[in-house]
Amino acid sequence: MGMGTSTFVIRWINFLTMLLAIAVIIFGVWMSTHHDNCRRSLTLPVLGLGAFIFVISIIGFLGALKNNSILLWIYLIMLCMVLVAILVFTVLA
Repeated sequence: MGMGTSTFVIRWINFLTMLLAIAVIIFGVWMSTHHDNCRRSLTLPVLGLGAFIFVISIIGFLGALKNNSILLWIYLIMLCMVLVAILVFTVLA
């Protein structure tokens, strides 16, 4: 598995994640149009989550596409922070 293969895999994973983030954002917009109190209270967290996922995936995609090590390091650090946040949330929930 060479360098070209790993960047190809990173690009496709992040492209699919971008599509997923766009779907989450569309779902958040749909939730904002329905005036149920539960849906309305969850609109901003869903939109924020979608935007956050989109930003992380675009950084990883551009880093792999341009072979930019700074963007890939930022991507790695952000993924580690997400992993730690998931672990903390799991322990505290």
